[in-house]
Amino acid sequence: MDGLRFPLGGTSHSQPDPSIIPTIAIQRVEVLADGSSSIYGSDAVAGVINFITRSNYDGLLLQGEGGGADDYTKYNFSALAGKTWEAAAP
Repeated sequence: MDGLRFPLGGTSHSQPDPSIIPTIAIQRVEVLADGSSSIYGSDAVAGVINFITRSNYDGLLLQGEGGGADDYTKYNFSALAGKTWEAAAP
């Protein structure tokens, strides 16, 4: 995540769990084929998936979705807000 090793999850902490990142916080996903081991170490011989999160965001973003079927209803809501502040002049 952002060029660093992803936190591990699961009961034995052996599997990375990308579902801990809200999708609204992801700016882009980079998929690097094999040969990236010089950047990410020996764990990356088969390739790397790098989640780049949003670092500077100005504004308000609201997302919502819903769906359903027989005896089933699901709703998801997300919000992202941010403001870039400029430093005061000396």
